[in-house]
Amino acid sequence: MDLPPTPKGTTKLSIYKELFLPLSRTYGTRMIFFSILITALYCLLIGALYIGWRRIPEVEKIYSEPEKRFSVIIPYRNEAQNLPGLFLSLSKIVYPEELFEIILIDDESGDDSEPLCISFKEDHPHLRVKLLNNLRKTNSPKKDAINEGIKYSQYEYIITTDADCVVGELWLNHFNNSLVKSGASFIAGLSRLSSFKRDEIFSGFSENGFYESAGSGGRRIWVEFAIYVQWCKPML
Repeated sequence: MDLPPTPKGTTKLSIYKELFLPLSRTYGTRMIFFSILITALYCLLIGALYIGWRRIPEVEKIYSEPEKRFSVIIPYRNEAQNLPGLFLSLSKIVYPEELFEIILIDDESGDDSEPLCISFKEDHPHLRVKLLNNLRKTNSPKKDAINEGIKYSQYEYIITTDADCVVGELWLNHFNNSLVKSGASFIAGLSRLSSFKRDEIFSGFSENGFYESAGSGGRRIWVEFAIYVQWCKPML
């Protein structure tokens, strides 16, 4: 474009500022600029997350002779819809029956959760199942339920899971192996979304989001990386 004659006392730089600087200060131009910048930064972040996700090593599966004893504590409240799936998975656990017990704590359920727990105990007499009622002492009923379960537990290692989860057949074996191998006193096992597939990038990000939401609520403590041992269905 042809510039007007330069008035006396002005420079070409000042003319450019007068013509183009006001345009860069308009709302629309600034929004476009920031949108492009944010999109670029987001793409870089997603790329970095994807590369990091792909670099996570597969856990080495080394099996030890079962020796650790576990008390599995499961608090529940109005979980009649989820308990059958949990009970089915618990009944399939491959671990010596004399080395673990299952403690179910009812937190004032108003549905058929308690009858389901009674039926599970009666249908599996070979399993050591204890049924308790929660005694609320604080503003955290779940914490109270876990403490109640610990009070009546028989074995030295405590494992907790939720009623809306299902566990794998080798669930307790993985904990046993990690304890024997590491000598740790406490191990935090990770949860996996039931729809998770390692090779699907968006599934991986969804699982990361699940972990972040759990971690922000203080529900997970990273003491030692054990293994993906628990399968958890998302509550939608």
